[in-house]
Formats: sequence, C-alpha cells, structure tokens
Amino acid sequence: MLKYTQILTFEVSRQCNLIKEHQHKCPIMLIKRSERRITDEMIIKAAVDAYSLGFEGFIGWSFYNEPCMSYSRILDLMVKIKTLVPQSRFILWTNGTILVEDERSKLFDQVYVTNYNNISPDKFVKAFGPEVLYKCNPQLDERIDRISKEPNLERCGLPFDNFLIANDGEVFACCHDWQNDIKIGNLFNSSLEELDKKRWEHALRVSGKQMTAEAPYSCKACKFKWKEEGWDKALLEKAQQKIKEI
Repeated sequence: MLKYTQILTFEVSRQCNLIKEHQHKCPIMLIKRSERRITDEMIIKAAVDAYSLGFEGFIGWSFYNEPCMSYSRILDLMVKIKTLVPQSRFILWTNGTILVEDERSKLFDQVYVTNYNNISPDKFVKAFGPEVLYKCNPQLDERIDRISKEPNLERCGLPFDNFLIANDGEVFACCHDWQNDIKIGNLFNSSLEELDKKRWEHALRVSGKQMTAEAPYSCKACKFKWKEEGWDKALLEKAQQKIKEI
C-alpha cells in the first residue's frame, strides 16, 4: 500500500485552536483516544521505514488537530527526517490562524490553508512562499454525522489516499472514521510494515469495483465514499492502476 499512498500522516497533538468555534460541527470533542502519545523517535523511525518500503508521497501532520499549534516540533521533525531521507516531502493543512516566521517553513512542498477566518492570503505567501494554496471561508463537512440510513456497496478509494497515524499510535482506516470503528492496528504494537499489510487487507474489502460483503458496516454506510485524489499525479495513476487489479 505504501507504494501507492499519497500521504503518511502523523497527528502530532490533539489540539485545535478553533475547537470552540466549531463545536457541534467537528468531531474533535467527541473523539476518544488513549493517553499514550507517539514520540519523536517513533515518528522518525516510521518515516524512514516508509521510504525504505517504497513510499514516495508526502508526510503530513494533521488529522483532527491544528498542526501549527505544534509548529516547533513539526519543523524539528522535518529537519531530522530530511537529513535521514533526502527525498522526503512534506505537506501541511492548516487553518492559517497561527503563522510562524521560520525559514524552515519553506521545507513544506505543498501547503493548503483552510481559511475559515478569511485572513489575507498575503500572510500565507509570506510564511510559506508564493505557491501556497488556500480556500476562503470553506464550510465544514458533515462527517460528525457520517453514517447513512441506506448502506451501499459503492467503492471507496480513501485507503490509497492517506495512511493515518493518530496521536496515540492508533492507525485509522480513514479521516471520517472518527469513532474508530475500524481497527487497523497501533504503532506501539506493530511495525509500519505490518500496519501497511493490514491496510492492504482493508483496501481489498472496500476499494475494488465495489465493497465486498466483508467490508465494515461503517464503510458501507458512510456518506463520504472517496474517489482517489492526487496531490502527486504520478502516484495517483499508480494507485488507480493498482485498484484495477483488486
């Protein structure tokens, strides 16, 4: 799966500075996690292992958190990973409300600002460079109520999009599985390679021409069936070809 995955995500905290503004709209207040926290050493090892296993995508830092609340930690991690893996690439999603003047910010290969507060884009360009992408006043999706009353077997390509490792080491099936219905594994108990094999087993159930009978009910009933997206066109094409083989 890693060879076809766009993003390897490490959720570096459980914090978001818009949690009050988005309460009752974002699941972050409802998510339950253990008290364990992945360490810098675990993140660095997992990133190095990923690229050694054929990963060519981006490393990201956001799941249900605002990554820029942990800016110093992220930038330190990026420098260390880049030193060990020169071909590593980094992607950032942020709400744009926390901007840090640090030249290491230019290490991000792609930046997406979900600009809920309609901040001037000039500030983003200054922080990240002229290639930054942003959206003004986007609406939150309805993932807090993601289960449909009418389940269906329409396929979902999200497993090929993102390898999500939560702040407590839990590997989620996707960004919409905020209730953690689908157990993939945990970085504290399994190697990245072992977790990737489990992700492939999950993909076989949900990403083919249609979902199989063995697909989790929460996947069948999810309102957000995902078509593959491409932050890297070449990786997207590889994923689409692999999906045809399922």
